[in-house]
This record gives sequence, C-alpha cells and structure tokens, in this order.
Amino acid sequence: MGSDYFSIPIFFIIFRETTEAAVIVSVLLSFLSQVLPEDHAMRKRLARQVWGGMVLGLFISLAIGAAFIVVWNKYATNLWSTSEGIWVGCFSFVAVVMITVMGLAMLRTTQIQEKWKKKLSRAMDEETERGLGSSTRRYALFVLPLITVLREGLEAIVFIGG
Repeated sequence: MGSDYFSIPIFFIIFRETTEAAVIVSVLLSFLSQVLPEDHAMRKRLARQVWGGMVLGLFISLAIGAAFIVVWNKYATNLWSTSEGIWVGCFSFVAVVMITVMGLAMLRTTQIQEKWKKKLSRAMDEETERGLGSSTRRYALFVLPLITVLREGLEAIVFIGG
C-alpha cells in the first residue's frame, strides 16, 4: 500500500533537483549579503527578486508537471520512448557545455567576485541617478533563479517521466 504513494527513486530525483535549485538560490542570497553589506534596503529589494523568481519558477514547473501527468493519464502511452535517444543526447550535450563553462568560471572566482562587486555598485549608482536602465539588468536577479528553478523542475519531470 505504501508503494502506491511513495517511490524511493522518485524521492531521490526530486531531492537532488531541489537541492541543486536550493544551492543556486542560497548562493545568490549569500552573494547579495557579501556585496551589499551596508545597503539593507537594496539588499532586501534584490532578495525579494530572487525569492520571487524562485517561486514563479516553482509554480511553472508544477504546472508543466501537472500537464504531463494529465497527458500521461489521458493517453496512457510512453511519449518519450520513440525519441529517447535524442533526448538523452541533447541533455547530455547541454550538461557537458554547462559543466565546462561553470568549471572554467570557477577557476577565476576571486576575479569574478571583484568584477561583480564593481558592476553591482556601478549599477546601483546609476539607479539612483536614472534607474537601472534596461529591464534585463533591472530584473536579472529575478530571471536567474526563475530559469534555474524552472530548469531543475523540468529536469525532474523528464527524469521521472523516463
């Protein structure tokens, strides 16, 4: 009876994906605390963007997961079986590219930290004068967790569906 409601492999897939998303969100929040230690109002505003992006990404992931469950139960077929090799190849290629780029970026973390401190302080100075400028810069800390949580949620859906 318990196996009808709980699956150990699915639990570990969900646990892994939520842990990855939580690490990214916590790194962003920690980054804000390190870069803006004195400016509590700006840090609070940017932290709200991070949390908002995370919540929206979670909501969209849950909606897409619900849509997959409805399609699966309505048609009762394995939609992935005919193109499983293509999906595996594409996700493997994307994972290799992302891991390579992140690995190379991690080699220069101290330089990157200083660079981002300068960029954020310059953007905040410009904001007091004329706003952050483009909407992509203004909402960058909203979009990054949104995309990250959405990506992790979609990975969980694909892995569970497979």
